[in-house]
Amino acid sequence: MSYSIDIYRIEKDTETDFYSAVPIEFYPGSPSIPDSYIRSIRIDDLSIDPVNFFAIVGRKCKIEMTMYGERGWFTEFFHSRESHPDYIEWFPFIFVVKKEMKPIFIGALKKQNYTLDELNGTETLYLSDALDIYIDISRTYDTTTQTSEWYIYMVPDIMRNILQKWTDMLNNVDVGTFYDSYYLNNINIIYPGFDTNDFREMWEEHSGYPNAGRFVTCWLTPQNEIKIVFWIKYRDNRIWFAQGYQCWIVSANPFNIPREAHYIGYHATSWSELMNMLVLNGVLPSVDAQNITYIENSGTIVSVEGNQIYVSGYFYPDPQRFTDTARLSQVLKCMLMVNMCTITSIPKLTAIGEPYAETRINSYVNPNIDINPGSVEISKYFTSDSLTHINKKSIMIDSSIFDATSALIDGENKRIVLSAIYSKMLENIAYTITFSTPYLTPGVSSLRQGDIIQTSGTMGNWIITGISDEDENGLITFTCAGGY
Repeated sequence: MSYSIDIYRIEKDTETDFYSAVPIEFYPGSPSIPDSYIRSIRIDDLSIDPVNFFAIVGRKCKIEMTMYGERGWFTEFFHSRESHPDYIEWFPFIFVVKKEMKPIFIGALKKQNYTLDELNGTETLYLSDALDIYIDISRTYDTTTQTSEWYIYMVPDIMRNILQKWTDMLNNVDVGTFYDSYYLNNINIIYPGFDTNDFREMWEEHSGYPNAGRFVTCWLTPQNEIKIVFWIKYRDNRIWFAQGYQCWIVSANPFNIPREAHYIGYHATSWSELMNMLVLNGVLPSVDAQNITYIENSGTIVSVEGNQIYVSGYFYPDPQRFTDTARLSQVLKCMLMVNMCTITSIPKLTAIGEPYAETRINSYVNPNIDINPGSVEISKYFTSDSLTHINKKSIMIDSSIFDATSALIDGENKRIVLSAIYSKMLENIAYTITFSTPYLTPGVSSLRQGDIIQTSGTMGNWIITGISDEDENGLITFTCAGGY
């Protein structure tokens, strides 16, 4: 098994703000780091965290090589003080790690991730892939979003803002597979701006007044929105009062709240005058519409019990609306979670054989699809003689993954909605298994994250969440999640 590492220098044209990758020699006459210099290579597994399916996880590649010359490659060729044109913490190089001339890792080197061990005569490089580069740099160069409404197709631009400075070799970011809707049943939502305690206290304060009454009125507006009006009425001396809150549910997209609840307060000299005022101001549809706690429209069902709103209907991940203070890193995390997507970056070759990293945003798990046996197509069955071992352990979803919703205008509501989606999607995922198989096992090379497999010795189906590189024994390790 032969390895080599090509090195490219990042150069910037300051007039056009264009970045290019120029190949350089390892030493005169050697276009790459040869196998004779490479002592070991260890690449992190390509994986999804089964406890936090939609986390952004970069990968590293640890390279240990024989020290070049008496001071190491970076010092011998005066590279130790060089920096990326925009990021001084990084060397201005892209490294392409190849096995049998095929790229298996493409990344860059942060200066603090290089070590020289003169005693053992080694140089160690911890390379970062495109995702890891983005994660590291975005911590320092994160900015507030200038756009309040986001769609999943817009998300790659967040990463491109940073990765375009690493040339086209690392800036290939795009959206692949994702699902545009999920049906949810009877979800108790928290409506932003609707202070249920205030409404309860409002009623307690005035329930003893003459002609006091408490109502919930659900009705369909001309804009095809379901309006929910929580209101009370009472008479104080000769004046009639109406107070409360009005909320809106979009029939075609019930779990994306269009605006915060509005407080209402009206008064008039008679009951009929008050009701007419509520109708004229669009609070109620008619003077007869008072206590209506259930409504259906366009497949959406809204029902109210007390001051609790329950909604059934389709959840559409796009668009999402963010607060003015949301940062781009928050937008990225939230949009991935809402759309059930993960990001992976893998090395590829262009049609003419040039290496580049393909970073793709994909959704591997659809909550409308049950991964129980018989419900989906199986990509591979592993027989007992193709497995070297199999380990199994239980898992539990980490609720902190929903913290990303804090950047949304309706963050509290989305936290509840997404919890319901995740519970449905992951109800059949309670365990993880890991096993190894020879890389020459038929069908293994075509398996990808998100594929469904079965194995001898376990029950049910498993979704692939992690795939390792081939180790020194010719084995590939798979990590999978399932419910048995």
